[in-house]
Amino acid sequence: MATNESECKQAILACLASIPSGQVCSYGKIASLAGHPGKARYVAYILKQLPKDSRIPWHRIINAQG
Repeated sequence: MATNESECKQAILACLASIPSGQVCSYGKIASLAGHPGKARYVAYILKQLPKDSRIPWHRIINAQG
């Protein structure tokens, strides 16, 4: 994995982990907050690759239409 890709992934994971309980966020908004606008599909890819025991709140991510 390239360093830039690794940094992008870490930034996205940090944003995902910071979503407070009771709140939701879109894939695109997470990508933008992580500093990588236009990478909404990459956010979905990262979520798909999470291990089953991950503590990342993946259930708080929604698509742009809600």
